[in-house]
Amino acid sequence: MGHKNKKLLTLFFSGILFSLSTINNELSANTFKTAFDRFNDLLNNGNGYANYDNLNGSLAWGESYIMMSYMAMYRATNDIEYLKKLIAHTENIINQRDDYQGRLDYRGISGPTWASTKYSKNNEPYAWVVHSGMITYPMADFSQLIINNPDLQGHYSYSGKMFLDVAHWLNNKIAETIASHDDQWDDTELVYRFRNTSVIHYPNIVLPFNQQAAMGRTLLMMYLSTGRSDYLYKTVNIAIHFHNNLVLNSDNNSYIWNYFNHTNITEDISHAAIEVDFSILCYQHDLLFNKTDMERFASTFKNNIYIEPLKITDKVDGSGETNSHINQTGRWLNISSFDRDIYHVVADIFMDKAIYQSTKELSASSFLAIANLQRLQKAFNPIAVNRTAEANSEFAGAATGDFDGDGIDEIISARNLDGSFHIYKLDSDNEIITIASHTPPDPTSQWAGVAASDFNGNGRDEFIAVSNSDGNFYIYELDDGQIKLVTSNTLPDSTSQWAGVAAGDFDGDGKGEFVAVSNLDDNFYIYELDDGQIKHVASSTSSNSSSQWAGIAASDFDGDGIDEFVSVRNSDGNFYIHELDNGQIKYVASNKSPGPQSQWTGITAGDFDGDGIYEFIANRNFDGDFYIYTLDNGQIKSKNRVFFPKNLEHGILASGKVQTTSQKSDDLILIRNFDEDIFIFSIENSGILKKSKKINKAPTKWWSQLQGKRGLPSIFRKKITHIKKPRPEK
Repeated sequence: MGHKNKKLLTLFFSGILFSLSTINNELSANTFKTAFDRFNDLLNNGNGYANYDNLNGSLAWGESYIMMSYMAMYRATNDIEYLKKLIAHTENIINQRDDYQGRLDYRGISGPTWASTKYSKNNEPYAWVVHSGMITYPMADFSQLIINNPDLQGHYSYSGKMFLDVAHWLNNKIAETIASHDDQWDDTELVYRFRNTSVIHYPNIVLPFNQQAAMGRTLLMMYLSTGRSDYLYKTVNIAIHFHNNLVLNSDNNSYIWNYFNHTNITEDISHAAIEVDFSILCYQHDLLFNKTDMERFASTFKNNIYIEPLKITDKVDGSGETNSHINQTGRWLNISSFDRDIYHVVADIFMDKAIYQSTKELSASSFLAIANLQRLQKAFNPIAVNRTAEANSEFAGAATGDFDGDGIDEIISARNLDGSFHIYKLDSDNEIITIASHTPPDPTSQWAGVAASDFNGNGRDEFIAVSNSDGNFYIYELDDGQIKLVTSNTLPDSTSQWAGVAAGDFDGDGKGEFVAVSNLDDNFYIYELDDGQIKHVASSTSSNSSSQWAGIAASDFDGDGIDEFVSVRNSDGNFYIHELDNGQIKYVASNKSPGPQSQWTGITAGDFDGDGIYEFIANRNFDGDFYIYTLDNGQIKSKNRVFFPKNLEHGILASGKVQTTSQKSDDLILIRNFDEDIFIFSIENSGILKKSKKINKAPTKWWSQLQGKRGLPSIFRKKITHIKKPRPEK
């Protein structure tokens, strides 16, 4: 708005990685946290699958994700309660172990494992390495966090145990589980194998990469807890085995690989998430994998797996069906550190579940996705989404205003599919609903923009739309639930090539005016509604006709109580702020933006962080990103950049207070031209306009034990030296 005073439950194979350092993103924007807590409470009263056995894989492929999500939520919020929840679940899961339950495997052994009958022949109980790894990884992650953070060690669990004691207890239990698979470690090939038994489908075969990696994560966490070199030795060799089997697709610098060496089946994105998680852990601790590897994994997701919004392929090479594993994309989120577009791709997928807290088809891995979206959030916080608009609506503009006088802004959109207007409202369930629509007589209006303000001073907003079919301005109001024409004007020329319109109180009289920018002559034109007529107030006198203006917005950028307007043009990529001063349009400030190739698609302005200082946000198609600026001491300064995928043209932007009558900050409204989806985001506490802080960073005392090349003990130097380079794709 232009003026300042307008004021589950299906289980899927999945896994995820969490950073070792605890980060407080200073988020009070709680869309994902609220959803997570509610989902957690609904799933067996907060017990998840901790009281289940693993005969059908419920612990390995369900409960493990719940435990991992607790670690993620602790790191997102610094709330000790999530660690207490993890301990409570862990105590139940250890109690479900075969040796505690007297459960025998196919050998007649009751070991420190969680046997399953689901994946073997004739339902024979078999303890899989991958299950042991999946179940113990979050436990080991907890242990290393506590042992390496003295300030956490003195807290107590729900059962009255000190965290440090729990960590040592878990280390002993996990060590028993790891040791139970020592007979499967091949000292020649330096990898795990299936046991040589006919009760499984691949006897004595080297394990698939995901199964190696699942145990590899546990081994690395246990090394961080205990310093035992045998754990590190196995970790490194598992990493070598996987790295040596990666294939480089030089066309897009991505990695592709198979499920395992025994077949030529390309890896699916669900199992691949475990392998990528393990690789990132190794990278974080300087074990074999480097930044180039991480960038290639990021390219795998962005260029092979991601097809378009809400459409994901099944295989790491881009083949297979689509969306069979879409709920597993949240387990790839940590790779977004190397391509920040990935965060929004995943957030888009889980946004509906989180906002509307739907438990429909909510898998255990969705817990991880939502937890990690909270932990890694450096993007706009989603408030609402509407995916019902026609795919070819050709939206031409959007704005907000209090059209019904209830103190809360509504959203007005203009679309060129049929020339229609639609007014939307955010209801109590955060649904974006249509409350009025109108189709003018001429469906070929070629709307160039829409803006809203109180043009007649009656205390309620009207909206102005500008048409390029005749060059005219049209003012409308919402009257008794109907959109009605107030007035229009006839301009001298129907070839004005209007590039946008904005509204604000430019002369300080308490009423709104509107300003439009023309690509015919590069000029700005300010108008007001006077006695029911649209009247010219002022215009600029430029003679340039090649500015390629991409949009215009208005707010009180300098805090003087009177609005200015900001415009962005694609001929040079710059922003320009102007004001109305004594009846003249005068230049205030400009900047040299990211460049003339920016391809700006839209701009809006508002007080997005509620601090009384107005910012403006622009989107450019060069990279799809949003840029936030403010006017500071007469200079346009960048405040932040929010990463979105390119070529989606999010250029239909608006801002306003659409949630409550008491909200201090403006929300961001954007319409994605790719599919006409409508989004409402909050920015106030999303962390975008504030610097995040790192807390409880894990000490690196264990790191001093590592010597030699790439941080490894000398015994690993030769093997690391002989790592194979990724072979090119044939």
